[in-house]
Amino acid sequence: SEVARPRIASTIEDRVRGLQSGAEDYLVKPFAFSELVARVQVLLRRASGVRPDAENLLLRVSDLEVDTVRRKATRAGQRLELTPKEFSLLILLMRRKGHVLSRTEIAAAATGADPDGAPLYAGTCRHLHPEDVEARLDRGDPAQYRLDMARAVSLTGALTFTQAQPTPDDRPQIRYARPERWGDVVIQRKEVPTSYHLSVVVDDASQDVTHVTRGRDMEAATDIHVLLQFVLGLPSPIYTFHPLILDTDGRKLAKSRGSTSLRDLKVEGWTAADVRRELGFE
Repeated sequence: SEVARPRIASTIEDRVRGLQSGAEDYLVKPFAFSELVARVQVLLRRASGVRPDAENLLLRVSDLEVDTVRRKATRAGQRLELTPKEFSLLILLMRRKGHVLSRTEIAAAATGADPDGAPLYAGTCRHLHPEDVEARLDRGDPAQYRLDMARAVSLTGALTFTQAQPTPDDRPQIRYARPERWGDVVIQRKEVPTSYHLSVVVDDASQDVTHVTRGRDMEAATDIHVLLQFVLGLPSPIYTFHPLILDTDGRKLAKSRGSTSLRDLKVEGWTAADVRRELGFE
């Protein structure tokens, strides 16, 4: 079988070209031989299927098996029909096998929330008869379109994306995407013919964007973007996620909470130099 090989690169162009052509890792010249050996060992472990994230994909306890990517659970080879809440609880119990779980931990898994804390779509309209759907659309009823997540991940299998941290110039790493934890996400809203997730994916591709830098609060949403890129046949850029500026309570600044804005600071007499100094840039 084919074994992944590290690539030795001297320029950014070499690195990008290597990653785009299928390389999984690279070394920047000059390099220490001990580092080369260590990276080869990592690649060999990866090729053999032993990797830190493997337990996140397929779970097994006795004759019970859960595919967390395809959202499929089987026991003794027989498919189990589970609700989203039941599926989340099953994953929690299997991953924490042998551990005592608190009520708080179990309740958190049972709420069926996405990484942003919003409730997962319960499938209210998923089983509507096609004639009923057509009648509602003919009447002009407002409608939003959701991605059938279970079907989508069954087509894609395990998805990965490239992340460079802490800056875009650092060595890229391969990360696993877990779009299934978002449930059936909205890709077209009632009031507009698109959504944030769909828009950024299409915009990045149409503008030939190769590197994307966003705040840490958007890191989890990359799962959705990578899935849409695969489904739509679009390229996937390299991602970097920067730390957030937090308030005195440790929460990110947000207009919805009335956080102090740059305009507010300007009114109070702050200069650009004051802001940079406060943030530690000077």
